[in-house]
Amino acid sequence: MRTKSAELAYIEQVVDRSLVDDATFNTFAGYFTPQEIVEITMIVGSYAGTAMLTNALGLKMETDGREAAIGKC
Repeated sequence: MRTKSAELAYIEQVVDRSLVDDATFNTFAGYFTPQEIVEITMIVGSYAGTAMLTNALGLKMETDGREAAIGKC
């Protein structure tokens, strides 16, 4: 498995299941240091959390690309 494929498989499992199987993790870990693994996982979690927050509050994009401040909250 190439680096990009290993990274995408890892990220997909983090986002979809919040759990990564051993085979996927071990392949991913073959390309990245422990520090890089933590950093990548934190970034993925941050973006996923932002998406969940945006969806939960019903925030909509402005027509010019800015985020609207209206929603459920």
